[in-house]
Amino acid sequence: MNVQTLDLDIGKRGNGQCIRIGQGDSGGTTITATIYDNGSPVSLSGASANLCVRLPDRRHYYRGKCSISGSVVTHVCEESRLASVPGFTDEAYFELIIGSQTFSTERFSLDIMRSALDGQVPSQSWDDAVQDLIDHGETAVKNANSAASATNTAANKANAAANAANTATSKANAAASAANTAAASANAAAASATGAADDATAAAQNALNIANSIAAIEPPSDDEVQELRDANAVLATAVAELQDDYVVIKETAYMPASRRSGLSGDTLTVAQASMSGETATLN
Repeated sequence: MNVQTLDLDIGKRGNGQCIRIGQGDSGGTTITATIYDNGSPVSLSGASANLCVRLPDRRHYYRGKCSISGSVVTHVCEESRLASVPGFTDEAYFELIIGSQTFSTERFSLDIMRSALDGQVPSQSWDDAVQDLIDHGETAVKNANSAASATNTAANKANAAANAANTATSKANAAASAANTAAASANAAAASATGAADDATAAAQNALNIANSIAAIEPPSDDEVQELRDANAVLATAVAELQDDYVVIKETAYMPASRRSGLSGDTLTVAQASMSGETATLN
């Protein structure tokens, strides 16, 4: 229900079109747009797309994922977020990511009609990409913590089995077998912890990329982007501690506490590091 269609050109050739949605709706207004490049339909095979809207208060924005079929992009609106601010905006467009390139269509308008009822959600920005990264990062950290706990448990069992083998000569063979089984479990759990930590590192890298992408499209609030970057730093530091190794993201290296041997004023002394000319090697 309530499917609204547009023809949009990445050559910005159109005369402006308007879509109406209403506060309080929850039916998922669907916007479909056929994408052209200077009048010719564009093949969007392998591309991704987002609907980007500056809300009528000119402070908040909405960025939601789209589905693609041929030259047509489709977005099902989340009215509780897209319609959190009533009024008129002429800053709506589709963002198209094709390979390493990003394009935007001509702009169209949204007329967000005010609800006559109370209880509307407060104005706020919403970005599907940011939410996906936050969810993925939280899951990766939880998996890393669970795997680390399993590693410790398995290692304790291995130690207990080894002690039993030393003190019970008559059961040495059986205890040694149990110790080997527990050690194998420890190795498997350690490998799982490493994989989960790698996921967390990838999540931290992608979160920084998303933060930079948001800044590039001029989001309305630098505080929201900075909050994501701060959370990303906490995540990267946790991964460094878990792996007992450096985690390098862009030009920043996060180190575990075990690698820091001294701090005096602005001078940080790093263990297992060396200098050659202007090059520092972190081991």
